[in-house]
Amino acid sequence: MRVALVSLVIVWPLAAGAALPGLAAAERELQAGRIEPAIELFLDVLEDLPSATPDERQRMLRGLFSACAKAFEQGRLDAAAHGLIGMLGPTRDEPLGPDFSASVRAMLQEVAAGQMFFQRHRAAISALGALMEDSPGNAKRWALLVGAHLGAGDLQRAEEALRHGRELYPEDPDLLMARAQFAQAASYRAVERASYGAAESLLRQAEQDLAAAAARKSASSGVQLALGSLRTALLLFATLTGQSPEAGRWLLSAEEDLELAAQLDPRDPAPRKDLAQLLIVVGDWAEARRWLLDARSRVRSRLEQGREPVGVRLTLLGMGQEIERLLGGVDYGLVLEEINLARFDGAARLIERALKDNPAFAEQAERLRRLAAERRERLEREFERIRDLPTARDRAVEMGELWFRLQRFDEAAQSFREALAAPAGGYSDNEIQERLAELDGSEKEMRCMRLVIGSLDARLVAAAGLDTEQFASVLERAWALLAARLEQRPRRPLHLALFANRRDLLERMHPGRRSQIGFGGALGRVMLVADPRRNRREWTDELLAALAVRGVQEASFGYAPRWLEQGMAGWVAREWSDEREGRLRELVRLGRVPLRLRDLELAFVEYWNEPEIVGILDLVSEHWVRWLVERFGAARLNVLLSVLRQRTTWEQALGGVFGVPGTTLENEWRASLEGPLYAPSSKRTK
Repeated sequence: MRVALVSLVIVWPLAAGAALPGLAAAERELQAGRIEPAIELFLDVLEDLPSATPDERQRMLRGLFSACAKAFEQGRLDAAAHGLIGMLGPTRDEPLGPDFSASVRAMLQEVAAGQMFFQRHRAAISALGALMEDSPGNAKRWALLVGAHLGAGDLQRAEEALRHGRELYPEDPDLLMARAQFAQAASYRAVERASYGAAESLLRQAEQDLAAAAARKSASSGVQLALGSLRTALLLFATLTGQSPEAGRWLLSAEEDLELAAQLDPRDPAPRKDLAQLLIVVGDWAEARRWLLDARSRVRSRLEQGREPVGVRLTLLGMGQEIERLLGGVDYGLVLEEINLARFDGAARLIERALKDNPAFAEQAERLRRLAAERRERLEREFERIRDLPTARDRAVEMGELWFRLQRFDEAAQSFREALAAPAGGYSDNEIQERLAELDGSEKEMRCMRLVIGSLDARLVAAAGLDTEQFASVLERAWALLAARLEQRPRRPLHLALFANRRDLLERMHPGRRSQIGFGGALGRVMLVADPRRNRREWTDELLAALAVRGVQEASFGYAPRWLEQGMAGWVAREWSDEREGRLRELVRLGRVPLRLRDLELAFVEYWNEPEIVGILDLVSEHWVRWLVERFGAARLNVLLSVLRQRTTWEQALGGVFGVPGTTLENEWRASLEGPLYAPSSKRTK
């Protein structure tokens, strides 16, 4: 990466008849553009600095500074750092004045920031260490040193640097942000060890420190940004560990902090980008997009002005790249929502808008157009199937089911009422009335209660009329069965919400997030429909599957892929059978099954509102998990979740845990479907 530093580059004119041959050689190398040899030659002649004439001293130091600036401009950060570190001692006594000595140290600090940008944390630590030995005196250097140690994975040295820096500058915003970053890194390390209590304690203590600092410095954008960042981390932690009320509180406070930080510093894109990320987490993609565009415009404006120090420019460039990535993901999700809800004109408009704002969206746009065309064709076939049904009642009921799936509740209710008025058909009046009840969007009385069952402490919000005693019995059984399969059950208290009908559930969940599979969660809460038609066994299966997903999310700290979540839920909650095995094999034969795990994962994202396809994906995922258990043992699944918790990609984790490359596993799984019918050696007794 080339960064303009014209104002810093001063090529000292070559003097004829130089008394120091090495100096003349260094100047020739610099003028010829051979920067790294020039730096080495200048460093060699610096040994003669005490005996040099004033003219030679100027040429040595300014020539070396120019060479380092050229190296920095060309992205040769290690060479620039090497030369600047060599200048620290000779310029400590300010032989060319205080401004020049300060420029050397400022450039070295910028070089260290650049090394951190390019993930060269050890090199940055070396440069910053030399600076600290020379002159430890500014808060930014201490904050950079903390960040460099965190990037290198050395939490102990990061903590030491943070402590020293805050002793000198207790209220500095950069060091308060470093405090937030350290707390998050330390909490992640605790999570990797499954020490969730320690992780939460670290985050909460840091939040208290920053909240106190924010109260003292309420007009500081940097302090508010650090506090918002830390409270976002607490929101994620509370969500992934099922602390729903706490998650809601952290969401509101983090959003308020980041909005205030944005108001306090209109030029800074960081609060806007962080606020967009927070909104993405909670599913408000449209508002997140607005903040991303706002942040991007500020990044571009500051880069175009060209007045920022190099370290700040690099930070802005990195932030701009992250914003483009986030914007692409948000646009992709927004278009997918329109496609899955059959709003094809809206999807087309969103694609055009995304392309206008981000030309790099072209490849995603092409895929989304294909998906829209495929989904439109599938919907037309569905309409045709419904028109061919034998009775008006059947046609109206099936049409109502389709409208319901597309979340067009008024049209669905109208179709069900038409079905009731139609002559008798395949659906009884009671069945149609039950469907109408599923559409009741009126306010319903919800009761809050606490259930303590042995070691389980559950907080339940449920629609009035729930048989609490029966539910407690089912919950106790599901909790016990979960312990037989998952090494790490969800933390207590367990928060559950049982809604009166599917519409209530859908309206409280984000589109595309398990909204069509019967269970899911918002801010860490297990959410289900309290369907009175379920018998005890069906209730157990439903609740056990939901608890299994919560357990997998927490045990992996949100890094488990969707296929693993769903597969483990099926493995925990259901028995396998020859019938299901035969169906899977037939689907494979017909080419309706993703044979690669990456394709399986993508299909969960793109087809969330296609019940038939989701059913196939769940079947495939469950078979995958059962096959892994039979091949490697159930204990390996718990190891896999632990490895995922260390922020390892699931593709890498599979190879590391099972000792077989992912492609080999995929081929062996596919081959297993051509052998004898699958017969698992262990089944759950219900």
